[in-house]
Amino acid sequence: MRLALSTVKIIESKLTGFWIDAHLELESGEIDYNDDAKDFKRVSFPVETNGIKTKYLIEKINDGSSVSEYLCILFNSKLLGSEYLNGINQYTVVDIYNSLINQNIVFFSFENFIKAKISDIDIKTDFNMSIEAFDHLLTYLNNNTVPRTEKDFGNRVYRRTDNMGIEWSDRRKSTEKSPYVKFYHKSKELIYNSDEFYKNYFQNGIQKDLIRLEFTIKGKKHLKRLVGKSLNIENTLQDLFYLTQDEYKKISIQILKKHIKMGENMKNHENNDKITPLEIVLSNVIAFYQKNGMSITETVIDLTKNLNKQQKYDWKIKLQDIYKNYSFLTQESISSEFEVIDFLETLGIAD
Repeated sequence: MRLALSTVKIIESKLTGFWIDAHLELESGEIDYNDDAKDFKRVSFPVETNGIKTKYLIEKINDGSSVSEYLCILFNSKLLGSEYLNGINQYTVVDIYNSLINQNIVFFSFENFIKAKISDIDIKTDFNMSIEAFDHLLTYLNNNTVPRTEKDFGNRVYRRTDNMGIEWSDRRKSTEKSPYVKFYHKSKELIYNSDEFYKNYFQNGIQKDLIRLEFTIKGKKHLKRLVGKSLNIENTLQDLFYLTQDEYKKISIQILKKHIKMGENMKNHENNDKITPLEIVLSNVIAFYQKNGMSITETVIDLTKNLNKQQKYDWKIKLQDIYKNYSFLTQESISSEFEVIDFLETLGIAD
């Protein structure tokens, strides 16, 4: 979070010794630091209590025509203590503000706080799932990950005693095209990797199988692309609270599609009233075969095996219609493959 220094009262005098120079990219709203200041956590003024870490830093930002000073704060929902799992929202934001003010490092108004610009925005969704089911989910996500060759933009799966999950991209190096995303076992992570915080605020324990999806929105430009031009949203807490759960779900799907294959082999037919449930199921089956690298010829032969001659003929027509109506393949390509199927049947090797 970034607040204009002119709106901040500095209480801890040592903070004035922690500052860096940076450059503002006007179009994206992103801050470009010099190499010495890349690691915010290393060069900032730290405050730590009961396993809760907050970082403060003064930034002198050059936008090309002038230099402005800002207070930058790195904080998270652990400031909520025992309410940590509720996250930062319109109901808990006052508690976050009070926790920061009570650290007695700086003072600023609540209004300036919720209107301050945020660079990296972490969004989370929690859900319950047995550890066995989560293990299957990790396998599915790994098998359906969009392949990448660039360093730091692939995926990593981990199954350890202290945590298990999958993540895509490197948090610090992530981009709009390859955002940072992770599914992980929140219960394990909190118990094993946040020991001091857990002991201070969760004496009664935590539910056993809490799974978290978490992803990062990279500043103003990224946020605006995700929400669309129809919503006039800025990268502030105040504006983020205006977004509905449905809007956050749409954002989540856009983010996940950057890393996970989502049935892109067949056309979307959810608004087509004429298609029958059977046709939907068949198109989904065909999409699965395509995703696994099988041609039309291989798919149709596999789906119609063990049928008699008349049944095979009827189902070939039905499957050909599915391909023509819902596949992205050209009509010529589809017709030529079915011609191959007919030829193989003539030879007696299509069973």
